[in-house]
Amino acid sequence: MNNPRTKIWHTSTTLILVALSLTGCADRNYLREADQQAMEVIAERAADQRWNLENYTVAVDDRSRFYDDSESTDVARPKDDANSNLYMHKVNGYDGWEYWDEDGVIQQFTNEKW
Repeated sequence: MNNPRTKIWHTSTTLILVALSLTGCADRNYLREADQQAMEVIAERAADQRWNLENYTVAVDDRSRFYDDSESTDVARPKDDANSNLYMHKVNGYDGWEYWDEDGVIQQFTNEKW
């Protein structure tokens, strides 16, 4: 175990694994994994007959105010009112967060059918 080659191999492997873990996941994969984890937690708690859940899902119901039928995983924010928007860009003479508009702005936030 004290072999220099073994130490180098272990160190290299560790660095590669750390680098790979820091790269993150694609948005779709992350969302899919989060949904799966939520379903597992619900299934674990729903095993009790008192909480009999049938045909449950973690998907947003299309009757919901926040339902979005787009395939996008973008995190665009809703449009601010004019006065609030001023404070997002400059407050008391100080510049606001430079990335405030980076993810885009959607014109409509709520479900049209709601």
